[in-house]
Amino acid sequence: MDDLRDLLADIRTWEDGIRQFLLDRQCDPDRIERIMAVELKRGQ
Repeated sequence: MDDLRDLLADIRTWEDGIRQFLLDRQCDPDRIERIMAVELKRGQ
């Protein structure tokens, strides 16, 4: 679990962060939007 947290923390520092990570892995666009909505709430 710690490794996953570390990976997510690292990805958040990348240019375009999590969205680009998900796009690069060809995730479903609806899933990306749901994840990004959670990320926006998390950042507030």
